Amino acid sequence: MKPPDLSPSSRQYDRPSKSQLKRDMTALQKLGIQLLELPLSQFKNLELPETLRDAIELARKITSHEGRRRQLQLIGKLMRGVDAEPIQAAIAKMNGEHRAEALRHHAIEHWRDQLLAQDTALAEFRQRHPSLEGERLERLQRLVTEARTEQAAQKPLRATRELFKLVRDTLNRGPL
Repeated sequence: MKPPDLSPSSRQYDRPSKSQLKRDMTALQKLGIQLLELPLSQFKNLELPETLRDAIELARKITSHEGRRRQLQLIGKLMRGVDAEPIQAAIAKMNGEHRAEALRHHAIEHWRDQLLAQDTALAEFRQRHPSLEGERLERLQRLVTEARTEQAAQKPLRATRELFKLVRDTLNRGPL
């Protein structure tokens, strides 16, 4: 009778390894931490089981390091019973929208600063946004002049804020 083959290549595993299970649990716990760190307005929009939602809300209130750590482990345990894919997708979507909004805000600030710093920026801005004509163009030119005067006199920046709003409205109408 031939002895059984015990070489590593001949073994067949029908379940994940212990290390893989631990990596999966750690990933779920990290997802729980991401849920905990979401702004309350975004967190409320997520569809979560009530037990998980309650555990996360309780973790937000815990100030003790050890108590918070144990609560995070509980959240990780509760996450095992939840389909994590839709939650990850929702968080990714929220993060993507946040990044896009931040980029848009930076573009507005860039144009405002360029308009205040360079005389040629107004011609370039007008070329990129042909919808800026007539009364809106005159208002833009007036605001640039007023904002430069305010900055030179170190007065409150009312015209600069209005310029920001006008640039934002113009960029929302067309390409950056």
